[in-house]
Amino acid sequence: MANLDTGNDIMAKDITAKYSPTNHVNFGSEKWYPGDQYISITKNPELAEKWAKDSGTEIVEIDLSKSRSDFLDLSTEEGRNTHIFKDKGAKYKDKIRAGRFAEMMEEGLVLGRIEKEAIIKRYKPTCG
Repeated sequence: MANLDTGNDIMAKDITAKYSPTNHVNFGSEKWYPGDQYISITKNPELAEKWAKDSGTEIVEIDLSKSRSDFLDLSTEEGRNTHIFKDKGAKYKDKIRAGRFAEMMEEGLVLGRIEKEAIIKRYKPTCG
């Protein structure tokens, strides 16, 4: 989160990419994945704590109402149906995997950036 260290917005790895939400959910944290236009978030603080601890990152609490970026809510059945299960370019098994993971992680995707004005606080995970 080098962007935060300089007081800037949180930026997706490649804001010009055109990957599907299915690809992002399935592969976004893989080392070989080139990065894309999405930033993953979760509604669940405990999941954020565990993910940050396991991946060696920090937690950033945000207020989506202060962001101008598009948001895909994959935590709901409607969101998963719209953005994952209707993905015409994805294989069925990849849609199922992404849908299950997005539901489990209560995941949402922010397109492009999270503006610094939407950042409430950042901190290291405290769970043991």
